Amino acid sequence: MRHSPRIAVRCRTARPRGFSLVELVVVLALAALALGAGARALAERNPGPALVAAQQLVAAVLTSARVEALATGVTTRVLVPADHPEGGEPEFRLRQLQVVSRQPDGTWRAVTRGMVLPRPALVVPPSPPPLVSGALWGSAPVSSFAGEATLQVVDAAGARTLRACYVEFSPRGTSPVATVVLAPGENAPPSRDARLRFREPRDVRGVKLSQYGAQTLLDHADAF
Repeated sequence: MRHSPRIAVRCRTARPRGFSLVELVVVLALAALALGAGARALAERNPGPALVAAQQLVAAVLTSARVEALATGVTTRVLVPADHPEGGEPEFRLRQLQVVSRQPDGTWRAVTRGMVLPRPALVVPPSPPPLVSGALWGSAPVSSFAGEATLQVVDAAGARTLRACYVEFSPRGTSPVATVVLAPGENAPPSRDARLRFREPRDVRGVKLSQYGAQTLLDHADAF
């Protein structure tokens, strides 16, 4: 009785591959584009969806900055322009987020491009802002950052000066406790009106960051 020869077949199991930093940055950029496109369709009378999208974007950018710090062993920051940015769009004040890393010469290298929050969402500054109606912000929550400074940021277009509030991550991924508060508002160019104008102090969302990088999403004013 003849036997058929046995044929050995080796099967290779593909190993799962994690995201690289470059891929993570690309994903965030695509998410920002999608959020921006969706935000244009939102009605100004219903800022809720824009605040939810902005909250998710803030959380993603903070995660990206912490991953960059841990992976490279270099201090990173998430910048939020506190003034109208030099060479940038005036409306980017308190509406743009960017991850940067510290360089040996004291400058900051751009790790991601600027991510713009969907309108009408703005980052609430550390000091109570005025309302559109002229009333006071009162005891409503405001943002708390690691600090505010004037920085030299270097990207593909060259160096620029930027005064910004920032959240900072050490090379070990730790951070001073911070809270980024979001609310609907208006950001007029300085040629017309240098003031920020927010709409309703109770209509807020935010992201709270612990010293170990853990995030808590805050969905209403009473959660702060």
